[in-house]
Amino acid sequence: MTWSAVDPEVRSRPEPGAAVATATATAASSPVLPTVVWTPGSVISFFISDGTAAHPDAGLLIGNGYSFGPGTCAGSAPCDGGRGGLLFGNGGNGSDGAFAIYDRHTGALLSPATSGGSGGSAGLFGNGGNGGNGGNDYGWVVSVGAADARGGDGGDGGRGGLIFGNSGNGGSGGGARTNRGDAVGGSGGDAGWIGLFGTGGNGGGGGTALQTFDPMTAASGSPGAATGGDGGRGGRGGLLAGTGGNGGAGGGDDSEISVGEKIVGPVSSQSGTATGGAGGAAGNSTFGNAGSGGDGGVADVPYYGPTGEVTVDSVGGAGGRGGSALFGGAGGIGGAGGSAALFGFGTATGGAGGDGGSSGWWSGGVGADGGAGGEVSGDSGPAFGGRGGSGGSGSIGTPAGTGGVGGFAIGFSAAPAYGGAGGRGGNARFAGIGGQGGFGGDATILEGASGSAYGGVGGQGGIAGVFGQRSGAGGGGGAGQ
Repeated sequence: MTWSAVDPEVRSRPEPGAAVATATATAASSPVLPTVVWTPGSVISFFISDGTAAHPDAGLLIGNGYSFGPGTCAGSAPCDGGRGGLLFGNGGNGSDGAFAIYDRHTGALLSPATSGGSGGSAGLFGNGGNGGNGGNDYGWVVSVGAADARGGDGGDGGRGGLIFGNSGNGGSGGGARTNRGDAVGGSGGDAGWIGLFGTGGNGGGGGTALQTFDPMTAASGSPGAATGGDGGRGGRGGLLAGTGGNGGAGGGDDSEISVGEKIVGPVSSQSGTATGGAGGAAGNSTFGNAGSGGDGGVADVPYYGPTGEVTVDSVGGAGGRGGSALFGGAGGIGGAGGSAALFGFGTATGGAGGDGGSSGWWSGGVGADGGAGGEVSGDSGPAFGGRGGSGGSGSIGTPAGTGGVGGFAIGFSAAPAYGGAGGRGGNARFAGIGGQGGFGGDATILEGASGSAYGGVGGQGGIAGVFGQRSGAGGGGGAGQ
């Protein structure tokens, strides 16, 4: 008997002369094949779809990666943003890190603060996702048992599209507070990489740090240092065109923190050294303006009681380097050095300003200026203003950048105060003029104090380029009064 695999009417009709019963018996003895249901959506979604919490990555070719918001990241580990489609689509944002958890009765650390998740990467066209913020570690609110506190690092930004798209921003570092041991803020995340065309993302800011133990009282706790987190690196502009991203600020911003009736800075300790985080370096560029360096973090050692029993230091964070342009575009200015305040015995030192970036060879722009040195104030110890950053090189035939101004210094007692040195002027390129040196920082002693004030030395002028008219003038010295 012959069966047709195409025409159902033929298959159900017996051949001439064949018995109907034979055909029926043969059909009844044939195996029953499974039914296959084809769903077009499941195949299409493999190639074209957005990511979900369960499956963060987008479809293979087109779609946006999943962005993790509050409460959407399961488990204790940070969740990275989903990948965008290989052709079109943006990367998703990483999750924020978890806060540190302490036992409310014993003060024991149950789980540490975690880092933020990294941003997802784009494919050929699309923007990278942003990194998540690091979790905070606020162990100081627990009266007993707490130890060192460490904020989580910010997540890195995702890569921008290989052909076109912006890279993701880095996440901010988490804050740290404790009255026992050291407090260390988390580092800011770096911005993502980038392809041919696009803008580089900004680096994340460093986390704050606060150590609250008071050695002048009998309160429970133990001494320790406070160190702000470093700022993240800004992303590079596109390899062919695009602006560079800015570096993240070190040690958080310059906001104040309230502790009871006292107001302190974002990086503060009275029983150990307080150090502001360094500002992040800026992103470079090929054709397009480069980014600015991040400012250094502020350091503060507050006055809580009688002086003369505890010796601590206060150090402002260094400013980040400004980005440089290769062919066309302006260089980025250097970040300002962080200020430092010390009310007690020890040394206060302002952060150095970041160096300015160089402008592109063919852009016709001057070099970027160096960042200013950090201001400083000291009570019962010497105070040193921060050094200004160096200027960057200019384009062909244009002046180089000016050095940054040295930091201002103020003294409150018999200890001396020194203004910061001015930054060196930038060296010129072909036929260019050297940059002027930065002015030295001023210094002063408050009325009634017996200390001496010394102005900072001016910065050296930059060297002229070949066939350049002249080198840069040196900066003037600061005044001491």
